[in-house]
Amino acid sequence: MTIQLRELTQVDYDATWRGPSMVDKTTTATEVLDIWPYADAALNISYPHECNCNLKVNHVYESQDGQFQHILIGTNTSNLYLVIVVNIPEKKIEGHFHLNLGQLYGVGDGNA
Repeated sequence: MTIQLRELTQVDYDATWRGPSMVDKTTTATEVLDIWPYADAALNISYPHECNCNLKVNHVYESQDGQFQHILIGTNTSNLYLVIVVNIPEKKIEGHFHLNLGQLYGVGDGNA
């Protein structure tokens, strides 16, 4: 089975927030679907230097209306995450986004 990757633009990503902030569900989120085949494919293209064997979900956020999950997977670069965006009701992956907190907020290195 071929995985169709879709890198989200900033506009696409922002549209999945559905409110002024996301709700931290890191400790309580329910797994909607297996994201790892998609995540591994996206990581291999976006960050081929990463060792996928040690990667894990660092944070899970949900939109206030319960429509979307943002699943943040840390990389070996501080403050750089691959975000898998899941449409909860449709149980499908909308795409992925490169969240670079270093560039956004001037923290850590995040220079990738």
